[in-house]
Amino acid sequence: MLKNYFKTAFRNIWRHKVLSAINIGGLSIGLACVMLILLFVNDEYSFDRNHANGNRIVRLVHTFTDTAGKEFRQGNSAIPAGPAFAASIPEIESFCRVKGWHMTVKKGTEGLEEQVLMADNSFFNIFSCNVLKGNRAKLLQGQNAVVLTAPAAQKYFGKEDPIGKVVEIDLDEGFKSFIVTGIVEAAPQNASIQFDMMIPFENELSADPAERTTQLNNWGTLNLNTFFLLHKEADRTKAEAKLTSVYLQHNGSEWEKTKQRMGSNISLRFFLQPFYTMHLDDQFFASNGLQHWSDATYSYILSGLAILLLIIACINFINIALARSIRRNKEIGIRKVSGGSRTQVMMQFLSESFIVTALSFLPAFVLVQLFLPTFSALAYKHFDISYLFQPRILLFFAGLWVLVSLLAGAWPAFVASGFKPVATLYGRFRLSNKNVLGKSLVVVQFVIALGLIISMTVFNRQFAYMTRNTGLGFNTDNIIRLQFPWGKKNEAKVFRNELANNPAIVMVGAKAGDQNKTKFSVNNKETDWTYYENIDDQYLQILGIPLVKGRYLSYNNTIDTISTCLINQAFADELLDKSKDPLGQVVSRPGNKITYTVAGVVKNYHLASFKEKIQPVVYLLDKRGSTFNTFIKYAPGQAKTATAAIEKTFRSILPYATFDYQFLDDWNKRRYVAEEHWKQIITYAAIIAILVSCLGLFALTTLAVEQRIKEIGIRKVLGASVVNITGMLSKDFLKLVLIAFVIAAPVAGWFMYNWLQDFAYRIPLSAWIFIGTGLITGLIALVTISFHTIRAAIANPVKSLRSE
Repeated sequence: MLKNYFKTAFRNIWRHKVLSAINIGGLSIGLACVMLILLFVNDEYSFDRNHANGNRIVRLVHTFTDTAGKEFRQGNSAIPAGPAFAASIPEIESFCRVKGWHMTVKKGTEGLEEQVLMADNSFFNIFSCNVLKGNRAKLLQGQNAVVLTAPAAQKYFGKEDPIGKVVEIDLDEGFKSFIVTGIVEAAPQNASIQFDMMIPFENELSADPAERTTQLNNWGTLNLNTFFLLHKEADRTKAEAKLTSVYLQHNGSEWEKTKQRMGSNISLRFFLQPFYTMHLDDQFFASNGLQHWSDATYSYILSGLAILLLIIACINFINIALARSIRRNKEIGIRKVSGGSRTQVMMQFLSESFIVTALSFLPAFVLVQLFLPTFSALAYKHFDISYLFQPRILLFFAGLWVLVSLLAGAWPAFVASGFKPVATLYGRFRLSNKNVLGKSLVVVQFVIALGLIISMTVFNRQFAYMTRNTGLGFNTDNIIRLQFPWGKKNEAKVFRNELANNPAIVMVGAKAGDQNKTKFSVNNKETDWTYYENIDDQYLQILGIPLVKGRYLSYNNTIDTISTCLINQAFADELLDKSKDPLGQVVSRPGNKITYTVAGVVKNYHLASFKEKIQPVVYLLDKRGSTFNTFIKYAPGQAKTATAAIEKTFRSILPYATFDYQFLDDWNKRRYVAEEHWKQIITYAAIIAILVSCLGLFALTTLAVEQRIKEIGIRKVLGASVVNITGMLSKDFLKLVLIAFVIAAPVAGWFMYNWLQDFAYRIPLSAWIFIGTGLITGLIALVTISFHTIRAAIANPVKSLRSE
């Protein structure tokens, strides 16, 4: 019996080639989306699982609550934290401090950028790292030791034994020689701690005894990660409860001073963040040597999209199965008259469902292989399709096969098995209830598709608004941004002076890193944490940021380097005395005897994210030579010449440093990488959804035409035109799209409205977004429907009425 089911199933699949192809194609697309998302989700949730002690490793984090009750979360910690907590809390077995960034390493006559970590020698006891050469216990002993990963060793030494060889690394103050003590395997891609080279943490400490002592007792500078290895039987919550008291033992006097200055109701709490949760914890940012920080929300949303696309594909399956059952009504009638039971008919349809689903997996794997590079680039990951063939994943696919087959095949099997043999054999059969279920499912499909298309439109418009020049408040045209190596003060000055003499260069300006925050005092009242910028006297001009009133700062005016500042319009509006002219008002910093007189007010501009309202900013003229964030404006049409001149000048001053630059408009777009990724993901999902939904509409049109073929013949005989018949058949389906639009528009609008609330500056949700989406989707649906309706309208009515 089972053999007969499958034999008949294959025969019917082959007989209805077009519908079978649509069915398998739709399911394949849905399954391929599930497989791709599965690769992503698995990578996210398997992060850092390569460490054997991972369940005992924790990271030190803390929260600070200010006088207004606002909580600031911090994943970085201070130099003395690790030793102090490890010595005082018995649950802690050992500690390791980790800090890292890209540094320049000499290779012959060139300099290469490598990810270099500084870590305590305990690193190799706490973290799992396969040591290929060297003594694990002594890898980081001695300040000049360096450990290389196997790829780095191959890059710098080829087939030579690197142990004992010298590597020169630029530690800002100049190149320093390190001796290779070990070779380790490179970390897997789904590991938070990534490095090419590792050097002892001692290199973070000053050689000057007095400065070194200050560093070892400085709890205020938070620029590294501290990890603890807990004892096997230790209770993490008990260890966590002791952290604050230990902190107060070591830094209580400074904390009291802070409370006196900021308010007695401020608070500080320390926590031990489990290592395995670190990657997806969006509360405590991972930086200073930690890579690939993420958010579990991405996995949830992508999984939701995959499920929605699979639902659309399953709906197609149901509607196509129903359409095919109409063509097979006489077959079903003969089966029943010949003694076949309803159960046997159901089993026949279910067996076909299982076969079609199984056949869909093969093209799904092909689609995954085809689009894997694109998906990897979109996710900034490298996925290996071999993961999909692991035993537990194959077991998951087996369960998915059964689930999809039952969900998609059960209802068509139930409906088809209920056909009355007399009605089917005499050609009087009509699907009951006007196929309400099939039409409802098409509405569901288009609700999902329309929702995704509306979301895609809003995403695209908001992204365009954030990245175009007109909305920024500053100019990005013909400007190159270059991060000059940190600590090269004299070289940076020479670099800017030489560029200023080049005819292709219009202007050069700079600032010190990104925006910083501190507290100011205005009119004897302390502000909240407020942005400030250390800039040179060309920075604002090069960006074309106009003055509202007053003047720019200048190095030619000595007082500007001592006690003068600029502010933006937001600072003037929110913090200055509005009854007075902002020029001449005084701004000071608590604990700092220097006061700054406002010399000018500049127009607000978006240097921070569009998610953040433009905040008050104070601009101070840099006098320490720390302006390494360089902006170079070149003459129009001189991009190639200017870039070549900049590179030549840069290499003449720093021959080993990496020349890394960006055009300012590109840099601005890269600040919204997450938004760009979601824009692309939603776009792809919307395209797939509308494609698969149209396949479903195609199937439903087939069903309708099959049922009304004699009606169409009679109408033609009575004089109905092709346009009349096409319109009659099309309007019912366009009604479904209209119903879907009425449901999808407010739902998608609500979701997009809430998403836009994350942006202080955003586009309006105008009506044309919804109307345009509805019209375009309706047009696509009409084109899909027209294939069958026009063909039915022009068909010879004699053929359809012959049996009457």
